[in-house]
Amino acid sequence: MVAKMKKFTFLAFYRDYDAFLHDLRDLGLIHVAASDRPVEDNEQLDEFLVKLKQLREAQKILNRQIDKKSAAPLNEPDIERGKTIPREIELIQNATASLNQQLQVSIKERELLRPWGNFDPENIERLRKAGYLLDFFIVPDNQYNPEWETTYDAVVVKR
Repeated sequence: MVAKMKKFTFLAFYRDYDAFLHDLRDLGLIHVAASDRPVEDNEQLDEFLVKLKQLREAQKILNRQIDKKSAAPLNEPDIERGKTIPREIELIQNATASLNQQLQVSIKERELLRPWGNFDPENIERLRKAGYLLDFFIVPDNQYNPEWETTYDAVVVKR
């Protein structure tokens, strides 16, 4: 009796290849031929995998943002809208990072200006344009000499 043969194609990891072949022969396969041709890259598959990764990352981010306590109604599923969400999340994250960086710079500037008290820098610029030379100095309290106020026309801004 002649039985109809079936052809199967398997993709095996190179370390498991020999054990895989022995297991197939133990199952009763008569002929096993190895193909030396490399697996072809499928650009469409790669594109889908990249999109899948982006969507999973977007899902993780959105799941972290969901308020578990309030039962806000969810939007109806929309495939086209869903495809745009990863890009929107990326734009929001970039804007957030930029704003955080600006905040850090502003905090540094505020800390640098804190010893001088509350003043408008435009007033200082107007005084310079009017011909007044202004310099700011910081001195520890224990080294401050009150005579400087009369000798150099110094003014204590903040103690």
